[in-house]
Amino acid sequence: MEYIIEYYKKEQISQLRDYWLTLERGTEMTWFQTYAWHSMLVTEGCIPEDTNYCKFVYAVVKTVKNEIKLIAPFWIITKTFNFINKKGVYFIDSEGFSDYLNFVYDDFHKEMVIALMKDIKSTFGVSVYKLYQLRESSSTYHFLLENTSIKKNLADPCVNMVLPKSNEDYKGSLSKNTRQNLRTANNRLQKDGITLVFNHDNDNVDIDECCRIREERLRSRYSKVSKIRKMKHRLVNQLKYHLPRYLPLYICKEGHFLTAYHENELCAYFYYVRDEIHHQLLFLTAGTNSKYARYSAGMLCLYDFIHLLIDEKKLELIDFTRGDEQYKFYMGGKVSYNHKVDCVFK
Repeated sequence: MEYIIEYYKKEQISQLRDYWLTLERGTEMTWFQTYAWHSMLVTEGCIPEDTNYCKFVYAVVKTVKNEIKLIAPFWIITKTFNFINKKGVYFIDSEGFSDYLNFVYDDFHKEMVIALMKDIKSTFGVSVYKLYQLRESSSTYHFLLENTSIKKNLADPCVNMVLPKSNEDYKGSLSKNTRQNLRTANNRLQKDGITLVFNHDNDNVDIDECCRIREERLRSRYSKVSKIRKMKHRLVNQLKYHLPRYLPLYICKEGHFLTAYHENELCAYFYYVRDEIHHQLLFLTAGTNSKYARYSAGMLCLYDFIHLLIDEKKLELIDFTRGDEQYKFYMGGKVSYNHKVDCVFK
């Protein structure tokens, strides 16, 4: 089949809306391939203006009948600059909060991507691809393995869990260690006279306080990094081309807060979105106030929430997204993998 390749700028994303809303329903798509997520990145200023070497485009693959079959949200660096900003094709939001990146499609056909890559090479002079956050199960990942020359392929863990049919099934699926941890946490709360109040959809959250808790956790991690790695990080940070920084807590209007409070103090929070199309719930970020860490406030809050979701019987899967933090496994999660693939299309 013959395909036509067209390129749209970020200001033109609304022109793709109707086709995008259809393609995002594909079984391999996630919340991060939705029009809502990508249009948010545009309207909230998360995608910068083009420069001499950086181009931000939505590459569209059409049939001769003018039907859009695939959308590729691409950040294209046409020339290596400052030593570390490497020439190549990246997915838009490769450095942001998109836990899963991909083309946007319903049915995947390798001929579409081959036609796209040929046109990218002809139009921009780039044949190197640095495609990150690719789900191991995706057709795109397997296409790259079979049709390009792989230069690097690194795996990063993600965690998700299929929701059991009943709360009894869920309780029975948890490890003995997890059940003991939950009992210990409740005993500590009772002994210290602390009562936690859970809110499954809190619309009155101090987002600045959530970010303070998040920053506290990040500082704790950074304090454990060696001096040499810190020096390297500072040097790289000076040379690196920085995309606009953002936190979904502030700009993602579709998000919800799951919270645990003691009196008026925030003990733990989770920020999540509900993907009704694919019957999933995805956690975008989370944090626990260090003052309440010994009470496992986040785990207790999450345990309560999971029981509610099981009773609702509307969702099929909870996705804890990137990272292999221990609490995700305690709550019943199973590991899967994202891949960072550097490859060349010849």
